[in-house]
Amino acid sequence: MAHFRSQEDMVSVYAKQPWAMDADNMLLEWFDPKISLVSSEYYKFEHTIVTIRAYGIPRNRRSLRLLSDILNKVGTVSEFHILQENNLYARQDYICGAAKMKVNCPVKDRETVTYSDNTTGLAYLHYEKIGRMCLFCGVMFHNAHNCNLRNNLIAERAKSKQPELHIPN
Repeated sequence: MAHFRSQEDMVSVYAKQPWAMDADNMLLEWFDPKISLVSSEYYKFEHTIVTIRAYGIPRNRRSLRLLSDILNKVGTVSEFHILQENNLYARQDYICGAAKMKVNCPVKDRETVTYSDNTTGLAYLHYEKIGRMCLFCGVMFHNAHNCNLRNNLIAERAKSKQPELHIPN
């Protein structure tokens, strides 16, 4: 739990997450025990804000609606980050914006997009400042060697004496 001198300081720290320390991330979530219906001892961390780059969008097809659609497919557009024209044209090779994402859901590495003329294309997604992403289950903030899903699968196969099949790393 943290205390801030002002709401402006608190919003600034919250909106610039995730904070990276080497390959680890410090995640923050808004929680006000005065208005929350859940006691802090039962609180479950569920969301983080991530800046997402979408590669593969031609410059002449870029729009704020398209960027908003991409962000809403992987999470919800962050209420702390206003989508502006510079999100579309500041970089030659990608557009970017911030989304509020569930931390325990698999992330997508690409997304089908629909342009204003109803043609489709692919956007390749990069999640800024995410130090680890599991290549087995697709969830952020751990790797395959520390993946509960993968390790439980290995344990179940060993317990039931199933033949060893290749389990990806």
